[in-house]
Amino acid sequence: MVVLGADHKVLDDVGRLAVNVELGGKAMLFQRGKVIQGQWVRAAGDVIRFVKDGKEVPFYPGTTYFNIVPNSPAFDTHISITNP
Repeated sequence: MVVLGADHKVLDDVGRLAVNVELGGKAMLFQRGKVIQGQWVRAAGDVIRFVKDGKEVPFYPGTTYFNIVPNSPAFDTHISITNP
């Protein structure tokens, strides 16, 4: 699973949102019992990629879920990690 931080903007009184999935930003990758903090990037016409220290981090084979959370309030306030 990848958690991405993205800018959200309310478009109308109904609450419809515009979510910026082009700009990139903070991200966390959860796989095989580990958490990796990094960034997400997306070039024009490309898919979203997770990078750490300037290098793309590969995903293990299987289904990967992307959860997009608002950047405001701060990205870190949307995630709580505890060890059992």
